[in-house]
Amino acid sequence: MFKTFCLIFISLISHSIYGIEAPKKVFTLGVTKVTLETNQGKFLKAVQTEIFKKLNYQLKVIILPPLRLKQQSKSGKINGELVRMSTFGIGRKYLTRVEEPMMKFSVVSYSANKKIKINSWLDLKNLRVGYRRGILIVENELVKVCKKSNLFNYTDSLQALELLNLGRLDVYVGLEFFIDGILRNMPAKQRSSIYKVKTLKRDSAHTFLNAKFSKLAKKVSKELKLMKENGRYMAIRRKVFSK
Repeated sequence: MFKTFCLIFISLISHSIYGIEAPKKVFTLGVTKVTLETNQGKFLKAVQTEIFKKLNYQLKVIILPPLRLKQQSKSGKINGELVRMSTFGIGRKYLTRVEEPMMKFSVVSYSANKKIKINSWLDLKNLRVGYRRGILIVENELVKVCKKSNLFNYTDSLQALELLNLGRLDVYVGLEFFIDGILRNMPAKQRSSIYKVKTLKRDSAHTFLNAKFSKLAKKVSKELKLMKENGRYMAIRRKVFSK
């Protein structure tokens, strides 16, 4: 007992005298591979890494398959999720939302057929519509208006966009920042024939923490808002997107 006390005392003294920082607490957030592989995902990770460091945490972001991500978030095996749509916390009392949005985004319809006119989700009713599997903010709206036989989900958005050019899909619906990133890397000839038809929804994305970290969520929200106000948020964005 006395030996243990001495070791703790020596440790505290050495930190005080020599200015050695105590190890930061590790805080783990999960995210899907498809999200983290985008520039937007890398940007969000960089932002939160800086915020958590300021709050004396070492942020660890791990990639998990969608189902396992939900399971580990619910069980508390991870401390939260890097980014989810604004309404993700509804019905999930084990989560608390960081109120300041990580980003705002748009759900947009794309097509290679100039004759297609879309003013709302209802106009998709009789069209062959593709979307990315697992993007619930898109899927939940599509299943309300489209026939099941007219809906096609993909794990590869690039493949779906190529099908627009082949005329095998009428419309592809997805997150603008994600689809635009794919289009930028497509050959110019293929890219030039695909256009944005209509913005169908605007929303925001947030970091979600385990409910027991509600006080920390407020601190993260405050720091994120400050980062936007002082220009640091955009500075990180420019750095990530310039690579």
